[in-house]
Amino acid sequence: MKRTAAMFFALILAMMLTSCQVEYADEMTTPALEDTTEAETQDSILRVRYSDDVYSEYLEYCKEEYERTHQGVEVLLELVPSSDYIKNIQDDSVSGENVPDVYMAGNGDLSVLYLAGLAMKNSSDEFTEQNYCGAALDACSCKDSLVAYPLSFRTSVLIYNSDYLSENDVKTFEGIRTYSSNAEFNSGESGAVEKIFGCDLNKIFGNYGFIGSGIDLGGRNGDDKNLLSICNDRTLQAAQEYLSLVDYFHLNMDTSYDDCLQKFSTGAMLATIIYTDDIAGAKDWQVNYKLAPVPDYNEDVKVTPLSVTKAMVVNPYSLKQKEAVEFAEFTTAGNADKLYEYTQVMSAKKGVEYSDPEFDNVYKAYERSVPQNKLLYGEQAYPRIEIALHNIVAGSDMCEELKSVDDYMKTQME
Repeated sequence: MKRTAAMFFALILAMMLTSCQVEYADEMTTPALEDTTEAETQDSILRVRYSDDVYSEYLEYCKEEYERTHQGVEVLLELVPSSDYIKNIQDDSVSGENVPDVYMAGNGDLSVLYLAGLAMKNSSDEFTEQNYCGAALDACSCKDSLVAYPLSFRTSVLIYNSDYLSENDVKTFEGIRTYSSNAEFNSGESGAVEKIFGCDLNKIFGNYGFIGSGIDLGGRNGDDKNLLSICNDRTLQAAQEYLSLVDYFHLNMDTSYDDCLQKFSTGAMLATIIYTDDIAGAKDWQVNYKLAPVPDYNEDVKVTPLSVTKAMVVNPYSLKQKEAVEFAEFTTAGNADKLYEYTQVMSAKKGVEYSDPEFDNVYKAYERSVPQNKLLYGEQAYPRIEIALHNIVAGSDMCEELKSVDDYMKTQME
């Protein structure tokens, strides 16, 4: 990497990390490389950096398999603290010391990484709509270009007691309400059903979807500051349905996520919203259950949950870009069927076979989700939406609450 280019990228990232907005530039995506033939010959190490220990066993497996088929290449896995993760990638890349060739990142960070010249475009034929859903590809795209390799996802789904509720009952919340109005249970008995549906109203990750279908935070790729709408006819209509849902099922702020899972696991609650992180533990519960995408309110008003996608990113500063691309493909597309076995985290790739057939419905939930946005300051939207929803449930004017978030975010984008 030429010194002038390195200094330029360092300045860009420093500006972004200190909350200064910058404009996109095409020339930032493909830094020029010096002749590195001699350096490549001397250094056989492929550095792979990540900060989440959940992926350690899986990456160890990929490392062993990759080294077995790529003689002369040693994969060095670097598990590092999450604090200053992006800054340290940038510092090491610019300095030329311990440069990560491939690294893991959440999709919310990809715009910063791409604009700072730290993410190389993904041009592999594997990463198309044939193999990955729109949510996965959008999550890993900036400026309509794929800049990372989708690895895994996290979202929320409905878990329901299949001894009582049918697949048809849970297609919409209207259907669950219809079931509820006709159901009869023996109250007071041990193990009796106490509640048809309940959920945690305090966490935005589970609640975003209740008005998410009308929210636009950066457009399809989540990175266009000119596309921002939080208060509009669709979110207001969804918020009204949300209030109706809260009222009908007597939902309140005192019920936690863990409370809901505990009640569901013993049969006291028939349906709740569960995060994909916790699905693996459901096999030990006392109830027969099935999974489904979080239902729409009805045929007209949709529910669109939030999702976060983890991806592998190839560093343009790498002196081993060919091997880096191969390893990124190897860990994402090539071994997608092994990911859950080692991590209990689901692959972002379509068509992966799991021992639990219900996981097909989990992927359907991912397909219907909206990825976390990539806007600079965009992460500020979520806690403000959460507060707005709390205030709406408490009786505040929904239009004023959502408009307040809308106005704040548009000011941040100026």
